[in-house]
Amino acid sequence: MRILIFGCLCLIGGGVIATAAANRPDLFSQLILIEPPLFNYKKRLLLSLLMKLPRRVVSKYHPIIASVYRKRDTFTSRLEAREYLKSKRVFSAMHPDVFELYINECLEPALDGNVITQDTLPLFEDKDSEERPCRMVFSKAAESEVYYRTPMEIPFISSTMTGKYAFGGVPFTFLTNINHPSTILTQKDIEWVCETYNQRGSCFTHLEFIQSHFWPLEDPESFAKVIVDIICCNE
Repeated sequence: MRILIFGCLCLIGGGVIATAAANRPDLFSQLILIEPPLFNYKKRLLLSLLMKLPRRVVSKYHPIIASVYRKRDTFTSRLEAREYLKSKRVFSAMHPDVFELYINECLEPALDGNVITQDTLPLFEDKDSEERPCRMVFSKAAESEVYYRTPMEIPFISSTMTGKYAFGGVPFTFLTNINHPSTILTQKDIEWVCETYNQRGSCFTHLEFIQSHFWPLEDPESFAKVIVDIICCNE
């Protein structure tokens, strides 16, 4: 029995899964993308040109990559990491359970930014886990690489696409909230996406939400309910 994939991703993950679905729509039952990097032509052209420059230049002028390198990724203790992260808007609004999961999964013991070895282990054995030096598991270099490789030309929105249906007719729900300051999409991006899909006869639905861009992390229960409702409506 062949099982179809149901894709539901945010931001960069949405761009990745959209590229996969554009190439192999036969593998997908439906897509729900939450503010994916589907940019209007002018923005895609500008970003594509920027990404051709030396990385030292890109890291300075690309707003998201520049913010990655400004962040701290090593801490004298997990307690310090908690305090630092909670001072940031993204983390301060997180659901408590999600924040604890982030702390538990995204921090690892480290000394001066280096993973613990047999030689440095004795420095940790006499400390409570909350007091041990640590670092982010996902390094700045790894995180910035994600943004360096953000898809700029997803096949179904490129100028060479001649097919009638985007995603081969796979139901696609596009969730956005352009009024929140954390979003990467503008009104022009959203209008362009809606116009593109409506013209190509896709099984396309655009839904707006009042929550922030990080809604799945801030209120996972209400987010899950909406996703389940969308899935049921598209079946």
